[in-house]
Amino acid sequence: MLSRQGIGAPDAASDADEPSGAASVAAAAAALWVLGAGDRYRSIAARLVAAHAPAALGQPLAYGALLRVAAGLAEPPRQVVVVTHDARAALPTAARSIHADLVSIVSPEQSLSWAHAGFALFAEKGQRDGRPTAYDCRDFACRLPVTEVADLQA
Repeated sequence: MLSRQGIGAPDAASDADEPSGAASVAAAAAALWVLGAGDRYRSIAARLVAAHAPAALGQPLAYGALLRVAAGLAEPPRQVVVVTHDARAALPTAARSIHADLVSIVSPEQSLSWAHAGFALFAEKGQRDGRPTAYDCRDFACRLPVTEVADLQA
């Protein structure tokens, strides 16, 4: 559409001022996968990375965004989901300091909405006894839910 208006859009696979189209799509697909939308999104990201891997390895500075996606796909993700009505409570505050691929702080209603939208990471995630509850997951397998900061940090 832009080309019809006389604005040229480069069809480059490498990054310029912004990530390339391939890197942007791969990053979006990887983010959907980490959120629990399904392995098909991981496959999309992996195929895009694989298609550009030879060029990226030959010129890594020109493919930083794509290589960042590749690094994210190399290890199983760690996801922390905190379900709470008070995002400023001690448990969600502690969760924000955890090094994870995803830290999501949601209300019980938001968790249910995400689950109904097809994001399996949020399925059956709720508060325990009305208290803020954290779920620490690695590669989509979650530890038992915790309601204490010390248990989350353990």
